[in-house]
Amino acid sequence: MFGIRRLNLLDMKLNQQTPIHQKEIRDMEFSPHQSDTLLSVGMDKKAILTDVRLNVSVQTYNADCPLWSCAWSSVSQHLFYAGGSNGMLLTYDLRNPREHASSVLVTNTETSPVAGICFVPPSYQKT
Repeated sequence: MFGIRRLNLLDMKLNQQTPIHQKEIRDMEFSPHQSDTLLSVGMDKKAILTDVRLNVSVQTYNADCPLWSCAWSSVSQHLFYAGGSNGMLLTYDLRNPREHASSVLVTNTETSPVAGICFVPPSYQKT
């Protein structure tokens, strides 16, 4: 199992470990809307939401390929994005954990992974 581990900054001792993924974690990001919700993606083809306050996984989203990167939408509290090893950018809606809401091929070939993503709000986009 691969997961997260807490570090006590007062005495620099490692504390609780929370297993999350079956294979290596590629990326993780805290929600800008709920500070105790951690989004992580990994080589096990899953995006997992973890409540770090309770040390428990609260939701799992499946993909068709290993996931390399993730980002939260800062505009909608219901959306997050995951970049796949097959060049696809997947959009997930928290209200529908069964499948991704949409996908788009963002690399030139299906053999190039989406190694990093960052959400850019529409107000920052050039018109």
